[in-house]
Amino acid sequence: MDKKLIKNLLRYDFWADNSNRLSAHLFQDEIRELYEIIEDSHNKNKVDIPADAIVALWKDKNPVATRAELSVIEAVALEIAAEEQLPEELASVIIEGLWKRDMGRKIGNLGLNIAEGKDEAFTKLKQLLADIDSGFMPDDFPEPITHDIEELIALTSDANRTPFNIRALREKLYGPGPGDFFIIHARPETGKTAFCVSLSCGPAGFCEKGAKVLYLGNEEDPSRTMLRAAMAYAGMTKDEVFKNPRGAKETFSIIAPKMIMQKINNWDLNRVSAYIAKMEPDIVFIDQLDKVTIDGHYEKATDKLRELYTQARTLAGTHNCAIFAVSQTSAEGEGKTVLTPDMMENSKTGKFAEADVIIGVGKFPDAADGTKDPMRFLTIGKNKISGWHGTIACKIDADISRYMD
Repeated sequence: MDKKLIKNLLRYDFWADNSNRLSAHLFQDEIRELYEIIEDSHNKNKVDIPADAIVALWKDKNPVATRAELSVIEAVALEIAAEEQLPEELASVIIEGLWKRDMGRKIGNLGLNIAEGKDEAFTKLKQLLADIDSGFMPDDFPEPITHDIEELIALTSDANRTPFNIRALREKLYGPGPGDFFIIHARPETGKTAFCVSLSCGPAGFCEKGAKVLYLGNEEDPSRTMLRAAMAYAGMTKDEVFKNPRGAKETFSIIAPKMIMQKINNWDLNRVSAYIAKMEPDIVFIDQLDKVTIDGHYEKATDKLRELYTQARTLAGTHNCAIFAVSQTSAEGEGKTVLTPDMMENSKTGKFAEADVIIGVGKFPDAADGTKDPMRFLTIGKNKISGWHGTIACKIDADISRYMD
């Protein structure tokens, strides 16, 4: 069968149509050598190869070959010349089968590597499975980016984004869209989780605007966060919810189907990705991303964090959603109103490089008697979407987890 396929592959058009499913190791012994010769000729010349030219091409590639080696190639070339070509459709099916079996072998080998404790094999397996998912073939590439100006305007306009429900923020940066990667950072006890809750479930928030939001939490118990989401939408304090749970439930039910929360303690990024694929959200909050694990061995914690954020950014495009990564600000930002990206904990540049937008949430220091000032300051330190940089003042009502102008 190999010789019949080689006869078909002498035709440039047939080879070009199937080349991305082909590689030399799909063939055996002398046929493998001849395939390499054919591949090299097609790449250079882009013309059909006469069967009687195979030996000449091989000799040109192997000028010091022995007489015995040449005799073997000459015999194989004669057999190929005598073969009838397979119908092209059948030949393509056979090539596809060879490719699939080769993928199966690769998957099996990666499985063995995983069993032997080679963690990096997980990442390789994930990419391989992504390549073959849904009947994917290596030549199935998307169309290039359009030149149509009207279509480009439509794709990049705010119409494809979900607006922020803080007016001052919305006027500078309308809101997230598919594929966007945001980072939110703040010091502890500033209101990072409340910020996520308010953007999602506050009045005119993402959920009320029709976006499906997935909140993944590995710090505060998401059960408490879900209660805070109900409080934010209903405008009720915790005591008021306890006194009137039915009223809170009825109000929250308006947006509840759009708000999904999951506890992700000890999850790795592969599992996070699988869960995003299952839930198909428009917007994802990962609170906190730094605590999510990834495959591989890294000499420095900063190298691992950079790779984590690189892969998380990729997820936004893979799953066609906006992702908000929640992170800590270093001690440098304690008591400061303006938190710049270089204050992010553990990674001064790695995280910065991957984000489309970075928002630091700052506040005044607490008073000596413990009184907490409600003012919050949203500093946009990186903005590849609208380009605006600066600080916006707003307030937090911590009792109902709402940020407002």
